[in-house]
Amino acid sequence: MARLSEGLAALVVAVSLVAAPAFADSAAPQRLSIETLPYPAGVTKPGANVSYVAPDLSALRHSITYDGSARSYYLHVPDTAASGPRPVILLLHGAQRDGASMIDMWRNVADQHGAVLVAPDSFGAGWSPVEDHPNFLMTTLRDASVRAPLDPSRVYLFGHSAGGVLATLYGNRVGAPWRAVATHAGTLDPANIAQAEAAPPMRHYVGTNDHLFPGRAAQVSAQALVDAGHEIELRMIRGHTHWYYAIGPHLSEEIWAYWQGLE
Repeated sequence: MARLSEGLAALVVAVSLVAAPAFADSAAPQRLSIETLPYPAGVTKPGANVSYVAPDLSALRHSITYDGSARSYYLHVPDTAASGPRPVILLLHGAQRDGASMIDMWRNVADQHGAVLVAPDSFGAGWSPVEDHPNFLMTTLRDASVRAPLDPSRVYLFGHSAGGVLATLYGNRVGAPWRAVATHAGTLDPANIAQAEAAPPMRHYVGTNDHLFPGRAAQVSAQALVDAGHEIELRMIRGHTHWYYAIGPHLSEEIWAYWQGLE
């Protein structure tokens, strides 16, 4: 997480891939919604010794060059997608993972609803606003748009853990092209939150037993984002920990429904 703080001084608002989508009037009243939810029925609660290995999705991996370095991302285009521009979800993985883990968590939702998934790999073990500058994400989206028709008005951003911190940062600092943002187990230090010019709505999920992102810290972060101009929904999951890879597919369905409810 330290790399995120160290890189903030170098963060420059990126040139958008496309024209910014329409957002609510910044003068409209903003709100903070906090709810505590039960652990979802039908989802196995992980035990003390948990592990997850992403499937081999190398066929979905694409290479690009950004700032003189070879980079990579995973692209999932559902066979069920309708012709014409499609909604796109940019997925930011947790530390020590890669984009394949995020495709795995989201592809059922993508296949059901015809959404394109774009999941870049971080430069190092975690995310940094320097190596993983907003322009890197825009370059990734631009390359993906050559391979699949993307709807510039329906670009969504999701991140888990370290990816959730970066998603919140870029949702706050780089309001476009994100239509909306969601995270799991990754909240942003209020000291790094700025007044937003384009403030996409956000939903954050945090477990009440998360040892890395405590509920109280999540509430303070959420209030700071509201004060910065965002509409925020904070969902505390009772008895849930930091572990994402059991609850991930369930949350993907909830988040997609939340995003569509904003339309």
